[in-house]
Amino acid sequence: MMKEARTRCRQSIPHASYVIRHTSPVPMSWGKFKYLWLTALVLIFCTPVGATTVMKIDADKLFAEADLVVAGKVVRLETKKIEGALTPIMTEAIVKIDSVLKGEEAREVAVLIPGGDSGEIGLLVPGAPVLEMGDHVLLALEKDKSERYRIRGFFQGRFSLIANGEPGKLIAVQDPFKRVVKSLKGCEKERAECVEAYPVKFTLDEIRQLIGKKP
Repeated sequence: MMKEARTRCRQSIPHASYVIRHTSPVPMSWGKFKYLWLTALVLIFCTPVGATTVMKIDADKLFAEADLVVAGKVVRLETKKIEGALTPIMTEAIVKIDSVLKGEEAREVAVLIPGGDSGEIGLLVPGAPVLEMGDHVLLALEKDKSERYRIRGFFQGRFSLIANGEPGKLIAVQDPFKRVVKSLKGCEKERAECVEAYPVKFTLDEIRQLIGKKP
């Protein structure tokens, strides 16, 4: 037996609000579905009901007003449903911490990213930052109302850690969607010159100075 199912929900993303509509013939029993796809594609399924702009955060505030700033490596990812989170499906990224630039010392931190795909459930959120296994990142984090960490400025607090050619020296380049890392693979110049081309980048000492913490 089939019926026409319409679901309507409202999601709140910083400075953006969407009404998500999904219309499809579905069985009466949702339990028979092996895969459930919730898709938040603005141009196809979503009708904006508010501004879709994420307000730019200046570098000094991005770090200085963060609850936690860490450098580390993504070692685990898990997509799951989390009640009360920014979106109904979130990806929890576990980051093994190499250095804490601001906040309490810890070995690792769990960071929630909007959307994700577990193979059984999935949600695509336009503009969500990308964290993948093995990524070396610097993250400016803030706590949500449930005391869970998320990236500041929706995606603005996600930086790739890149060697600029000097031994032991890392540059944090703002890289929410990993485009910088991918473009560096095709760079034919000296690595330092390629890194220099990106406008939003900092050494770890520069970030400590913005935070007000001594190296």
